[in-house]
Amino acid sequence: MNETLALVEDLLNQQLLRDARDVDDRFAKHEIGETGKREEMLKLEMEANTRRSNIRKQFQDLDNPDSAERVCCDPISKMECRWILIAFRLYQTG
Repeated sequence: MNETLALVEDLLNQQLLRDARDVDDRFAKHEIGETGKREEMLKLEMEANTRRSNIRKQFQDLDNPDSAERVCCDPISKMECRWILIAFRLYQTG
């Protein structure tokens, strides 16, 4: 399960980087100012932290407190991650 959690968190981090690049691009094009850039970056980071927290809670095994710890893994495609999540949900439902 730690590997699956790491995969999902890697996908979240990749999305955060893409969103941050978009904010930087908008700033470079003068579509937003310095304050707007800071606010949007803070909002993105807060949203990412909320998502990470929610995902860790879903993966946590109460009998094993270390189960919600992030473990590095090899990157995989989004499609593979979707199948892993589907399999995990099926495993949870029995």
